[in-house]
Amino acid sequence: MPPKVAVSIVTYNHAPYIAQTIESVLIQKTDFPSVCQIAYLMHSEGNSIIHL
Repeated sequence: MPPKVAVSIVTYNHAPYIAQTIESVLIQKTDFPSVCQIAYLMHSEGNSIIHL
């Protein structure tokens, strides 16, 4: 079954907040399929590791 909801997260230079943003999407309780798409564009932060 294809997802009924697609959540897109697009960010640029927001490394301190991306983990919290992803977690807030993943903890949502649903009774239907969903998908989370993330576009993480790193520019000057120097670290592309996201800790969840």
